[in-house]
Amino acid sequence: MAKPSQSMAGGAMQGDPMRVVNVHQAKTHLSRMMPLAAPVPQRIPGRLRSRGPLSQPNVLLEPTDPSELELWELSPLLP
Repeated sequence: MAKPSQSMAGGAMQGDPMRVVNVHQAKTHLSRMMPLAAPVPQRIPGRLRSRGPLSQPNVLLEPTDPSELELWELSPLLP
C-alpha cells in the first residue's frame, strides 16, 4: 500500500477530479487537492481619478426623466 503522500502525488495533483481518497488523505492533503478561491477584488477609491473630472457633475443630482424612470421600474432586473 502506498503512503498517503505518495498516492496524493498521482491523479489529484494532476487535475483528476474523480480521484477517490479516504478521509485521512482528504484532511491531510486538502490544500493540495483543492486550490484556494481567488480573493474578491477590493474597491479602490479614486480609481477613475486618472480619467479626469466629470464634465457635468451636477447632472448626477438632477431628477430622472419620468419616461426613463418608468423603464427602470418595469425592468426585469428589479423584483
